[in-house]
Amino acid sequence: MIQMRVIRIDWRLVHANTIDYWVRPLNLHGIVLCDSAVAADPLKQIGYRMFCPSDFQLQIIPLDAVERTDWSGSLLLFRDIESLMRSGITLNSGDILAISPHQPLSEEGTLFLSEAACSGIHTTFDTVYQAFESC
Repeated sequence: MIQMRVIRIDWRLVHANTIDYWVRPLNLHGIVLCDSAVAADPLKQIGYRMFCPSDFQLQIIPLDAVERTDWSGSLLLFRDIESLMRSGITLNSGDILAISPHQPLSEEGTLFLSEAACSGIHTTFDTVYQAFESC
């Protein structure tokens, strides 16, 4: 199991690329979807759960529960940078922060990513996981 934490920013949330090109290559066992709107809507939850393979764990939590959630071995998934920032989670050196290349970024989000990259957070705008080298 991978030792670093993996955080993905993708407005599409759970989709085939997330599972096939991030979760599986990193040998993770599932996704923790961090989105208050989805967590409050049982119909949306059913849709995301139906999409996931049977051997796959999907946990759906509101943003205010992120800090209290054990997500070791899972991909932490946010809709946008601002949601990640509102969650209050602290990123650590060695974490991977992967942003969908199609993700719109605000000025505040761009500043956050710049600071994260300078703090030893592996930041990438890749569609698929690639091995990272130290900056």
